[in-house]
Amino acid sequence: PLVLAGVTADLKLELNPFRLRLGEMLIQDGDSNILVSGALRAGDAGWDYDLTGQVDQVDADRIKQLWPEAAPPKPRKWMRENLWQGTAHDINLALRGRDGKKPFVSLDLGFKDGVVQFQRNMPPLRNAAGQFNIYGKRLVVMATGGTVTADQGGEIDVAGTSFIIPDMSVKDGGPGIARVMASGPVTAVLSLLNRPPMSVMKNSNLPVDLAKGMVRVAGTLSLPLKEKVPVEEISYHYRGQIDGVSSTALVPGYELTAQRMALTGDQQNVEIQGAGQISGVPVTAAWRMALGKDASKTSRVEGTVELSQAAVELSLIHI
Repeated sequence: PLVLAGVTADLKLELNPFRLRLGEMLIQDGDSNILVSGALRAGDAGWDYDLTGQVDQVDADRIKQLWPEAAPPKPRKWMRENLWQGTAHDINLALRGRDGKKPFVSLDLGFKDGVVQFQRNMPPLRNAAGQFNIYGKRLVVMATGGTVTADQGGEIDVAGTSFIIPDMSVKDGGPGIARVMASGPVTAVLSLLNRPPMSVMKNSNLPVDLAKGMVRVAGTLSLPLKEKVPVEEISYHYRGQIDGVSSTALVPGYELTAQRMALTGDQQNVEIQGAGQISGVPVTAAWRMALGKDASKTSRVEGTVELSQAAVELSLIHI
């Protein structure tokens, strides 16, 4: 049973025809103050209602308890499965129903101190802050702060990342879109990209810790929201930069260093390019690796090297 600390209401009830007008209802639930207003009436084919609600703050567990069972099931299911903990604040909710049909829902809230499962194949977002919005069939979650801990390499700051379901009414594989903003160690970012279903390093001979440095990347991931998504149904692309690059894996037998290099990639290939040094010799190079089930497990480095005695001695130039 739902137990509330206190309820006060200003209402008008008419019986013929049935109509309930709710000027304002104040519900006190622990530290939360809930304001509800609107109208309920008997229509020709079912109930008609227009209801609005505001809540100053409430924790995640209480949201799940208070969420109306009569509300559309998909948003309720998403909230229960993906909002693990945290506090919601500045909540605004509107429900509009006609003739007993599914209601139109508008929900907007901020959240903080959260643990949110943005995407089922990725680690949860922790210390999360941001906005959650439902407008009709569209769901958007936007992170203004938070970190993801990769399987290897440490934490990634994902402030600015958003997850969108354009149409929650689509059954069995409706699209989900993640717009990712991330910054952190190269190893952590590659470790995240190497999670199923993307698995960008799976068919290569290279480890996720192939380079040291700090990366900032922006990208988009689109995939159907269903179990066991085939790789060919996943689309993604990203672009960013790596600062303080150091690697002995990209050019075997040599150390590649650079102040900054560009990073680009999609489901077909990944590329790192820019000016730097190979074991102290200035170079401009591009490292490329093809991705996919049938792609070669080898990668390729192309570029130009300064013509010098040091390059000859390192066997970068053969005379």
